[in-house]
Amino acid sequence: MVKTQLASLLIAFVALASSGLHEGGLPDASQYSGAIIQAIQDEIYDYGYEGWGWDAADKIEGDTYQMHVYIEPTARNYSGRVIYKLMPYGEVLRIYAVQKNGLIRLDDNPELGFGAERPDRLTLYLDDDEVSQFRRTWLRTNFTIELHPSKERLRQGAERQIKRGSHSVWLDPGWRNVPAGHDPRCRVK
Repeated sequence: MVKTQLASLLIAFVALASSGLHEGGLPDASQYSGAIIQAIQDEIYDYGYEGWGWDAADKIEGDTYQMHVYIEPTARNYSGRVIYKLMPYGEVLRIYAVQKNGLIRLDDNPELGFGAERPDRLTLYLDDDEVSQFRRTWLRTNFTIELHPSKERLRQGAERQIKRGSHSVWLDPGWRNVPAGHDPRCRVK
């Protein structure tokens, strides 16, 4: 019986150690970095923003460019924050959530803008020292965008947007969200 309890304890310890938890017991957001980048790319392609960022990024090959993304190192309640350039808007702070299906859902809708009153906002509305600290302490990685993605890439991204519970602008180009003044979360009228 003691051997069984020790074995169970050992299995539980190994499972906990490999679960991606930080020292404080919060999930390590680096395990989600690939899915976060995929969500960013899917949204850019879905809204047709890929042509806007090339002049604010590093060209890496042909018609492909890359941009930096900063990911908050720990996720709380399977959500966290990420900073990146979302052109034509500028550098944004976005909140993301890890969904049960393993996909990342970015909070808010780009077409509503990223004003100071919104939870997801342009970093110019944040304290400069705080943004600098985020850039120094958060996980920094890159994402790439193609100026001319294949139809298959666009279709796959649009289908993931639907699985995230978002609407796909690419699949339904006639759909657009309500104007910013009609957003119930917007305090500015």
